[in-house]
Amino acid sequence: MKSLLLFFLFASGLASLKANSNTMKALCYGPGLYGNKTASGLKLTPTLVGVAHKSLPLGKRIKLQYCHKEIILPIIDRGPYATSAQLDVTEAAVKALGFKNCADFGVRTLLVELQP
Repeated sequence: MKSLLLFFLFASGLASLKANSNTMKALCYGPGLYGNKTASGLKLTPTLVGVAHKSLPLGKRIKLQYCHKEIILPIIDRGPYATSAQLDVTEAAVKALGFKNCADFGVRTLLVELQP
């Protein structure tokens, strides 16, 4: 099973996350999309804490760190699709990292670590 996970991580370009942290570009999403369902079936709301990634399994938890703040949150959706960023972070998660809103967050580079 462990070798299957390592293959998945390598195939998805995330092999460096298996043991250590890695950096990823992230965007904020939510405003304008509230009320829509995520790929995991949850309704996107201003209070939903989660992240979208193109290939990590839905429900997998990751730790995001920016400066001295960190949060652990689940993969709840697929994306991002609009840019070269690797993550879409919900507005509630952005606020938990200390930003006022999505506009304040912009595009950030976050430290990302897969959780067991």
